[in-house]
Amino acid sequence: MKGDLFFDTNILVYAYDSSQPRKRDIAQRLLSDGQVYGGLTVVNPFET
Repeated sequence: MKGDLFFDTNILVYAYDSSQPRKRDIAQRLLSDGQVYGGLTVVNPFET
């Protein structure tokens, strides 16, 4: 996966944080580009 980035839970949090519009926009762009990936250890804290 050369060129892809691994993201942590903060990216998911920022993607839904309306109090930080700049960070939200960047996080949403990263996630929508499909250039980042994460594992279950990233999703589990966000989900609980």
